[in-house]
Amino acid sequence: MCPDCHEMWLKANPSGKGRQPIICEICGWTGDGAKLPRKIPMHDGREGPSKRALKLAGRLFFVRIECARQPSDRLIDGIMKTLHLTGLSISKRIVVELPARPDDAQVEALRKLRGVRKVEVV
Repeated sequence: MCPDCHEMWLKANPSGKGRQPIICEICGWTGDGAKLPRKIPMHDGREGPSKRALKLAGRLFFVRIECARQPSDRLIDGIMKTLHLTGLSISKRIVVELPARPDDAQVEALRKLRGVRKVEVV
């Protein structure tokens, strides 16, 4: 199961690193499948299209933000204002799911926030 989007659409990644390099077809996460814990997906009762269907339809995007250290309140506020969010899970690596691709100005604003190391949109 992908640690970022919690979906099961993992496939081999020949250009990746590790014993079992994999990539998530939904959010673009890459890593070593040998290091992932084995999880059994449980039906969560959601109705409507799956993440895979939304991604294929161009209605789901992931913004991955790597921070230099644990994000400050100021950085979190900046991310939330830039992406028009009402809530955010906090860690050094933040993954945000959006229904539309953020525009270039938003991505550039995220990159300029103090404490942001890297921004990737998939």
